[in-house]
Order: sequence, then structure tokens, then C-alpha cells
Amino acid sequence: MRIWAPTLVIAVVILLATGHSAVRARVEIADAKDELTTVSEQANELVQLRWHSKETSLPPKPATGLAARVGAALSRCGLPSSALQSLSPESQTASGSTGIRQRATLNLAGLTLPQLGAFLGTWRDGDYVVTAIDLSPAERNVTGGGASPGADLPLRAVIVLEGLFRNAPTMDSPSTPPPSSPGSKS
Repeated sequence: MRIWAPTLVIAVVILLATGHSAVRARVEIADAKDELTTVSEQANELVQLRWHSKETSLPPKPATGLAARVGAALSRCGLPSSALQSLSPESQTASGSTGIRQRATLNLAGLTLPQLGAFLGTWRDGDYVVTAIDLSPAERNVTGGGASPGADLPLRAVIVLEGLFRNAPTMDSPSTPPPSSPGSKS
């Protein structure tokens, strides 16, 4: 019987050591599950916030037409309406899931460089931004003898305007945020 007592003591020590490890492993698993739940909820919240910021950061499409805005800018900077040769809006294109991109080409003629600068200074309204400018000299009047040295020569300016606006909700682009992930508590 003497051999059973030390064996029993060794078995109890081994059981206690493995039992302690098992309890510690269960606590670590519970902590890991809690951390996974927290990280999943935070990731879902981040997705929701990104969606919301994209949806609300874009301005709605202006109610007034682009031609009226160009005319108002021309009058504010003192240019005659005859300076506007043409305004050609292009079709709208989708920009991501929440926006539409609208481009337009504006042709101005018979204006000087300071007048173009005044127009561009008054144009800063934020809805449509100037993305390209092509300047070329306007045709001179041959019978008028040309401009005097140092005078501002008339220019022709082709200006590309671009606006990015919030897309109106349709059946294809719902106005509700993306669904929550299956394991999250929302």
C-alpha cells in the first residue's frame, strides 16, 4: 500500500495542474470571445459611419440651372452676357454608390485676361469647380489695325466645370445604410 500513496499524490498534483490550465484556458477563451464581439461591433459601426459620411458629405444637386449661375457670375464680375458663347452640359455619370458627377463645357469669348480672372474669382461657389481651362487668342479685327502694344488682347476661354452631387435614392441605391454583419448586436 505504500506505493499507492505516492502515486495518488502525484495523480492529484497532475490533476490540479491540468485543472488550473483548463480553467485559465476557459477564461482566455471567454475574453477572446468578448474581444471578438467588441471588434465586430466597432467594425460594423465604422462601416456605418463611412457610409453615412459619404451620403451626407456630398451636396444635393442645385435647384437653379447651370446657365443661370453662369449668367449671374458674368453679371457680378461686370462682363456682358455676349461673352458667353456656349454652355454645353454633359450627361451625368455615377460616381460610386452615393454620388453623381456632372460636367459642363463653358466657352467665353472676347474677354481679357483680367476679366477672365474676375470671372473665375466670382465663380467660386463650391458646387461646380473649374477642372480645366484652355486659352487661345480671339480672332482680331483685321480692319481695326490690331491692338496697341501693352494692351490686353481678347481671349477665347474654354472652361470645363465639374460638380459632384448626392445621388437621389432609387430602387438600385437605397437610402438606408448597408446591413449589419450577422454576428453584431445592433
